[in-house]
Amino acid sequence: RRRRRKRGGGSGGWWWAAVAVIAAAIAAAVAGFLRLAPEQIDEATLCPAKTGPEAGIVILIDLTDPLSGTQHARLRGILEHAVAEAAPHTFMAIAAVAAAGGGPLFALCKPLDGAGANELYQNPRKIAERYESGFRRPLNSLIEGLTSNPGAPESPIMEALQAALANTRGFIDASWPRRLMIVSDLLQHSEAFSFYRGHDWGAFERSPDFARMANNLRGVDVHIYRVPRPAAGVDGAIVEDFWVRYLDRSGAQSVRTEPLGDL
Repeated sequence: RRRRRKRGGGSGGWWWAAVAVIAAAIAAAVAGFLRLAPEQIDEATLCPAKTGPEAGIVILIDLTDPLSGTQHARLRGILEHAVAEAAPHTFMAIAAVAAAGGGPLFALCKPLDGAGANELYQNPRKIAERYESGFRRPLNSLIEGLTSNPGAPESPIMEALQAALANTRGFIDASWPRRLMIVSDLLQHSEAFSFYRGHDWGAFERSPDFARMANNLRGVDVHIYRVPRPAAGVDGAIVEDFWVRYLDRSGAQSVRTEPLGDL
């Protein structure tokens, strides 16, 4: 009898262990199904409705002076490459330097393109259609319009940058990876500050506009594509010094510069 009771207790232990294994398998299957379930997309932004963007890129394009044909072609290539290398769910905003200021002209998450869709739980045709009609075509149209801009009498780069950052959803305080791309000759020219009027970092620091400067590039990687243009009466060293100080005070995590030249 003692042996029978011992065997009975052992069988009960194995039974409960089997139940636990089955329960764990069911839980894993449910979790896997939830991971594979179609993700809800905010149709207004094309971002995941529940989690939001996973990364962000703000692109500021200064076309207040015309580009050469070669520069125009290179700019298009840079923008197309930025879009191609961005991961799905990256929030992309494009803004232009203009006298009127304002926020981004384009602000959407890059959606899935349908190529990697799983037909078991996704609709590849619908995903591809959303990518083309909701994201790719509007973006291409905007790029073509921007790169055809004839120019403007002023170049308020700082003002346009602040407006773009402030009006790009969640960019300033986001925890996800962020990048700022600036395509410009960096020759700031506005009522508040102008290199053409002999202003430098010291003049800006003493001006009332300095107090409005925000530390809103914390953790942001900055990539500048500098358009080389001759500027009568402007010392290039002063321009360089100003932007190094400006981006540093704004909290930029890193700054990289390369020319958008003709050759």
